[in-house]
Amino acid sequence: MSISRTVYQIKVTLHDSNPPIWRRILVADTTTLIQLHTILQTVMGWDGYHLHMFTINGQIYGDPEDDETGDLGTKNETRFKLNQLIGHVGFKFRYEYDF
Repeated sequence: MSISRTVYQIKVTLHDSNPPIWRRILVADTTTLIQLHTILQTVMGWDGYHLHMFTINGQIYGDPEDDETGDLGTKNETRFKLNQLIGHVGFKFRYEYDF
């Protein structure tokens, strides 16, 4: 029995970098946001010492404990897979690190 898997090709570009700094990565559609965070840390050469969050369709995803006051309504990034959040080819979302 073969298992069909979808692979997403994601282009990661650092905002306001000149010259542009970017990476193109391939990840399974079942990758969770926390797994994507770890992947991004690796491919960008970062060490994971700072806070991070994803903004997807206006919703914040990350570690709810980092949202100390609850003002952001942060959803737990460990519970969401890319295939639950990515709607179509060309879909864009934001990953912020060290804010």
